[in-house]
Amino acid sequence: MRNHLKNIGLLLTLFCSLLLSAQVRISSEEELELLREIPMEALYMHTPGTLYMPGEYLYYSLYCINTQTYRLSELSEVAYLQLIGEDNTVVFTQKIDIEKGRGQGDYFFPTDLPSGNYKLVAYTHWMKNAGIDQFFSMDLTFLNPYRSDQNVFLNPEKLSAECKGSQYSDLGDKAKNALSKDLGLELEKAVFKTGELVRLYLKNFRGARGYGSYSISVRKTDNLQALTPVRSTEFGASSLKFLKRIPQRVNDILAIPEQRGELISGRVTTSEGTPLADRGIAISLPGPDFQVKKVQTDAEGKFYTYLTRPYRAQMGMAALVSPDVENVDFKWYIPYEFEGKFSCFYHFELKTGMGEEIRRRSIHNQIENSYFEVKPDTLQAAVFADPFEGEIPEEYQLEDYTRFSTLEETLVELIEHVWVKREDDGEPTFWVRQPMAPQGPDYTTDPPLVIVDGILVQDHNSLLRYDARKIKTIKVLRDKYQLGGANYQGMVVIETIDATFLENWDIPNGTRFSFLPPSLEKNYFRQTEFLENIPDYRYQLLWEPEISVEGEEKSYSFYTSQVPGEYEIRLEGYTAYGKPISLSTSIVVESP
Repeated sequence: MRNHLKNIGLLLTLFCSLLLSAQVRISSEEELELLREIPMEALYMHTPGTLYMPGEYLYYSLYCINTQTYRLSELSEVAYLQLIGEDNTVVFTQKIDIEKGRGQGDYFFPTDLPSGNYKLVAYTHWMKNAGIDQFFSMDLTFLNPYRSDQNVFLNPEKLSAECKGSQYSDLGDKAKNALSKDLGLELEKAVFKTGELVRLYLKNFRGARGYGSYSISVRKTDNLQALTPVRSTEFGASSLKFLKRIPQRVNDILAIPEQRGELISGRVTTSEGTPLADRGIAISLPGPDFQVKKVQTDAEGKFYTYLTRPYRAQMGMAALVSPDVENVDFKWYIPYEFEGKFSCFYHFELKTGMGEEIRRRSIHNQIENSYFEVKPDTLQAAVFADPFEGEIPEEYQLEDYTRFSTLEETLVELIEHVWVKREDDGEPTFWVRQPMAPQGPDYTTDPPLVIVDGILVQDHNSLLRYDARKIKTIKVLRDKYQLGGANYQGMVVIETIDATFLENWDIPNGTRFSFLPPSLEKNYFRQTEFLENIPDYRYQLLWEPEISVEGEEKSYSFYTSQVPGEYEIRLEGYTAYGKPISLSTSIVVESP
């Protein structure tokens, strides 16, 4: 562990000193040796099933594994999940926050997605260095009974021997094992009535050797001959083929890990395509939890930065710090694009006898979704980044004061110790000082940060005639700040009514860009009481995506639904020592 933490420190030092973009060219043998000290990663994903229909949720739990120690990785803080069709078209992409090697999420299948054979693919930015063979991939079948075209499931092609060998999963039941030397799943009985309470016990037989991170699913056994979900023990056996270090050599391009947060990276050129080298770029992520960044371009006009605090919006702004060049062109690096294609897809076969099961399951999904408000999943409390980092600004609610027509008049008449001064070139600049600080031009040579609706505004002159009747609040901080190597005396933060400044933002040396925020974590619905007069056709009775075992026993209670049949109880995960654990048992639910 000590060596691993040392490697992380080496990585941070190297990347902070060398990188200006999300990808870097390895320039020397010394750099390469340092980079090869950093362990490669692999991702394991626990999902309850492999066949889904419209109106159902794909739940998943992610384990980011250090391929040198097989323990949870402490390197990447972001992972990506994609559903990919047989033509390698991406159906959806999700970004997942990874904390100490663990992440979770879900996806709701819509009614407009066509039936087909898909791949569920998960990876980190760092894993891209090893190619798609390092990615986690799992076959997934989506059956949409609301569409007439089901040809993809009729007379499917047989898998080649090469493709069969590439699959983690296969058809048919695998041996159920509720006990291991480390952990066990225990029930009070094996047969239950519909609407009956079930108590499940997770036993740890090995003390500290059983401690670890796990996930549990209780789901109705699929009767449609779908693939079996990937087990962690299967994945652990196959992980021997994964690379343990980067395969790159000197002069190769390397994708850097997102080890300090989410990457924002791009390249800026003139409209003619000439790189703008050694230029400052101001990046603004607007909103009440705004973030502002300043970065410097390299010789090729490339730049990058990390988002180290949570940000949930889907848009940002970027602009040159120096406005001497107009009509610039920004090209954005997409961290979830990769080279390579998937060629081996499992081909589900639709058979005549499956019609009744499909019809019944579809009806149950419709009923369950109509009662979602009674049995909702809930978002975990959102962690909003404090843009003031704990400082408390002075706040002026302009509706409490006499309104003036311009911002300049408002500053002069209402905001204490904030003023506008004309520089030698005639350009006006905002200035801020502490209330007890000496007055005069020698107090400071550093202007404040000026932010409107979360956007860093560098041209103060453009704001002076801004209609103050559109402004809601002005907040002032007076301490010194540093941003991108520059010093600032204080911060003036202006919030307009209905974010009107944000809507009308448009400058010739800047651009808007789209941003993929991480999926929000949820507390998933667990029915712990009988809901009288409420139809209950749940197929997923329990989903616990992140379980930490640090004792001898944990217990879980849930109710069976009105759907009789066999339900698989499955635990997946890894001990703190890197051992994969896969346990499985089942219960039978009978009608009264």
